[in-house]
Amino acid sequence: MSSVSKKKKVYSFYGSYLTRKWNDEVDIHYFEKKRGGKRFLKKCLIKAESEELIFNSSLIDSDSNKSWVEANWKISKELYLYTHYFSEQIPKNITNKELRLKRFHRDDFAKIVCLDKDIFDPYWRSSYLSLLDTLKSCQRTILYTHEDMGRILAYAIVGITMRSSFLQRFAVNPEKQGKGIGSLMIENVLKDMNKRKMISMKLNTQPENIAAQKLYEKNSFILSNKRLLIMKSS
Repeated sequence: MSSVSKKKKVYSFYGSYLTRKWNDEVDIHYFEKKRGGKRFLKKCLIKAESEELIFNSSLIDSDSNKSWVEANWKISKELYLYTHYFSEQIPKNITNKELRLKRFHRDDFAKIVCLDKDIFDPYWRSSYLSLLDTLKSCQRTILYTHEDMGRILAYAIVGITMRSSFLQRFAVNPEKQGKGIGSLMIENVLKDMNKRKMISMKLNTQPENIAAQKLYEKNSFILSNKRLLIMKSS
């Protein structure tokens, strides 16, 4: 179990969950509950302890964690949730000549995993399996990139389902941070989503990421009263 190399479903009489390695950097297993309540979650804690595993859950709403807390799961991470609501007016004087956009594909995974190592702490880095989950989570997924000589220096992954969009991943290489690339990407992503007649875009970010929060608020993202949580088994 400790070497889950692909996503698999685990069943029991009380419920079921999906699991895989969190990423290639940390000894944690992703835990996505599909069915079951407090009793099932308690049994999953026993399983984690007996097999010397650490489970971290998929994102759950802060108002939906009662059964987790009662089952003795702990909060591992808390994330802010932001929403941008589109108007009919498309922003002007924004150019996308420095950006490329394409349908997100498995061929892009290797470059993103490599770039993430320069940007994120080990816990937040992408892996092939986590990017595969990202790819499959929405009806359509678009990759926006800022590149130099074929090297991706910044990227944004946006998922689309019906008329709702989700900024699933967003990163700028430290070499390019503070040079306006992040602002350029966000502005053009929003412009493109507006053209596609989206109603809203959601995203999440860490409370300590003040720079990202200022960027999103500058582009009319509204902070929700709700939080998103990652629960942990130990």
